[in-house]
Amino acid sequence: MDTEDKMETYQRFIQEGKDVASEKLESRIKTIEELLAQSDSEEEDEEFVNVNGSGLMLFKELYDKLYDYQINGVAFLYSLCRDGRKGGILADDMGLGKTIQVISFLSGMYDNELAKHTLLVMPTSLITNWTKEFAKWTPGMRVKEFHGSREERTMNLEKIQRASGVIITTYTMLMNNWQQLSSYNGKEFTWDYMILDEAHKIKSSTTKTAKSAYAIPSKNRVLLTGTPVQNNLKELWALFDFACQGTLLGTAKTFKTEYEHPITRAREKDTTPGEKALGSRMSENLMAIIKPYFLRRTKAEVQKNNKKGQLPCKEEYSETKDGKVQNIPKDSGAVMTALTRKNDLIVWTYLSLVQEDIYRQFLSLDHIRAAHDNQITSS
Repeated sequence: MDTEDKMETYQRFIQEGKDVASEKLESRIKTIEELLAQSDSEEEDEEFVNVNGSGLMLFKELYDKLYDYQINGVAFLYSLCRDGRKGGILADDMGLGKTIQVISFLSGMYDNELAKHTLLVMPTSLITNWTKEFAKWTPGMRVKEFHGSREERTMNLEKIQRASGVIITTYTMLMNNWQQLSSYNGKEFTWDYMILDEAHKIKSSTTKTAKSAYAIPSKNRVLLTGTPVQNNLKELWALFDFACQGTLLGTAKTFKTEYEHPITRAREKDTTPGEKALGSRMSENLMAIIKPYFLRRTKAEVQKNNKKGQLPCKEEYSETKDGKVQNIPKDSGAVMTALTRKNDLIVWTYLSLVQEDIYRQFLSLDHIRAAHDNQITSS
């Protein structure tokens, strides 16, 4: 018997019992009401799914649209909060859907009233895409841009700070307006989450961008990047120092002594067996420390874990030319996009008169001429 039938029976039972009130009847009525309430609760629970048993309840309709590795990503993001960590890094390859993983995570956090205010920072070129993805996957979530005219961005910021929701802004806006983003009604404002997309923008902690990001008070920080280490281990330290708010890898000086120097030294040509062993051990220690705070999957790994390189059996959604979202059936065999071989095209061209003049002036500089003469002599 479904809920409607139960309710109809209950109403009929009440109608028939109006003139025959008794303690026994009232007891039966109370029992039926409790059963109906329990039934409604169970139906409501069926609308949400416990993400990988992590404890985060996610709207089932959204959950069913995620691939298995994306579900794992949402569970990872929640584990950072659940286990009392101050932040972490989601470093999946480009194209694996870091955006939808973050949006799904925030949806679950907001639905469970575990977060109210999120500051999402990104390059200007990504604002349109993030806004569109929020509208597609979580249309009920309040999302505003801190971008554009001063009046508009101020109004949007205050609206989110006063109620709840997500503010989307850029690194440039962050640098120029970090004081405003850090206050509300003349008092310091602390964000529940501060999320940086293309987080390698703060790979050096001494830049103005990084200093502005550090200045924003936030309880939790999440970094998104497909390239966590571009040049050296110091960049990795900078990312984790920001994400974990200085609680994980110590100071830059300590990290350089304990990890960066021995690991780097072990990779050099003239390293000794002892230095190589020390570097290997410190590298393993470093990976063990950051593992709970770091998640990275490559396209090759995801394809390898699925038959014939296909994505897990979930529904696919794509946009038609008129902007409407269309559903691709589960058995369509959607295959993950693979990058083709890189081709370099070299085009030779002549300098303009102005460029040639500047180049000749450059070559005539004393230190450039000296370097050039030394190179000829040594060869």
